[in-house]
Amino acid sequence: MIKTNLILLPVFLLMWTFSGCTRQWEDDQLVIKKAAALHIQIPQEMSVGNDYTIHFDYPLSDGCTEFFKVDVVSTNVFTKHITVFVKTYSGQNCTQEYTEEGKDIEFSPGKSGTYHFLFWKGEDEEGNDLWEDYYVEVSE
Repeated sequence: MIKTNLILLPVFLLMWTFSGCTRQWEDDQLVIKKAAALHIQIPQEMSVGNDYTIHFDYPLSDGCTEFFKVDVVSTNVFTKHITVFVKTYSGQNCTQEYTEEGKDIEFSPGKSGTYHFLFWKGEDEEGNDLWEDYYVEVSE
């Protein structure tokens, strides 16, 4: 019995090695890029210590593109740069159907004052980032 198992073990290992899972698109590269924030919904007023939902949509240019992450970068206590990232594999046969998806982020202000939210909208002809500005007054 032990001799049979020892003989069959290398056979199974060899079969497993050649039948292992591989990514369907071996030559494709993962591409991560910025996506413009659209249809932004942000409260006009907030209070310190309360939680608020900020909603926006973002475009998916084809059937192979999907959400990756949202970056919120604070340049100071009151200024927040918000950028959406999507991912896709290059070289796939994808449907060319344009869609939009929505995303919510939670925000809880810690100080009173005027907050400046900037949502990434794209780039100009020189490659400079374009932002859509929102100012929100936060009270105690």
